[in-house]
Amino acid sequence: MLAVAEWENNRISLFDLATKAFVRHIGAGILGCVLSCVLLQTASEKLFFVSDNNHKITVFNFDSGAKVREFGSHGSANGQFNWPQTMTIFHSPTGPQLLVSDSWNHRIQVHDALTGNYIRTIGNGQGNALGQLNNPRGLALLSVPNSDITWLIVCDLSNNRLQVFDVQSGNAIKTIGNNISPRGVAVLTPPNSPPLIFAADLSSHRVRVFDALSGDVVRDIGNGNGANPGQLNVPKGLSIFHNTAAGRYELFVTEYSNHRVSIFDALTGQYLGVIGKQGRGNGELNRPWGNCLI
Repeated sequence: MLAVAEWENNRISLFDLATKAFVRHIGAGILGCVLSCVLLQTASEKLFFVSDNNHKITVFNFDSGAKVREFGSHGSANGQFNWPQTMTIFHSPTGPQLLVSDSWNHRIQVHDALTGNYIRTIGNGQGNALGQLNNPRGLALLSVPNSDITWLIVCDLSNNRLQVFDVQSGNAIKTIGNNISPRGVAVLTPPNSPPLIFAADLSSHRVRVFDALSGDVVRDIGNGNGANPGQLNVPKGLSIFHNTAAGRYELFVTEYSNHRVSIFDALTGQYLGVIGKQGRGNGELNRPWGNCLI
């Protein structure tokens, strides 16, 4: 399924990946303005993490939709958040870790995904030097080919770049891109090809695709700012689904100002269709922010 975080409808909307049909909601009546979501499959249950503008992480049982717990509060101390924008799960040797882009604290916080306890911080404070962050947003993890290293790719929004860290050591490795305004990020390693990084670029209202190893631009996806099919308006969250039945990789792009999710072929850039329209009913979206695959 595709989970879409809705800012103004204060909920998660779930859609079937094959049919693109609406399935159900999670969090309605519980959440504030929703920013992002991510799923963790444990041995006994599916834990679904949701961040919102109340500066906390709420954890649901995905199957039942019941709230399990919440953690975090507004502030700058370890374990506190100031706009937790995006999350991802890193399966470390010691157990699953939840990585959170703590945007206005200019850092990435790492928490134990099973307990919510704070573990460590990635990033060397606010700034534009290598290893420093300024308003980090989207996050993605990339397993480096022929290596045991996992990269954490961060949308370093106000520095107009992507920044790459070794997720285990927290050391900064390099930056990618310049003069972009990256809000969301996703990765894909196609067969017999170098890994690719997809960045939702607010400045061009397109998705910019980079060769992850060289940092070179491969292509742009989207026909610029607008509401017509194939155009984007404030692209934010990105996810990539391997649709084996159709023989393609599908890129899902949440559009904050078009109130929809546009779908493209991730390798060719071909426009494939759309999910949602503005509204508050089932299958309708209102200011969608992030998205994730279930």
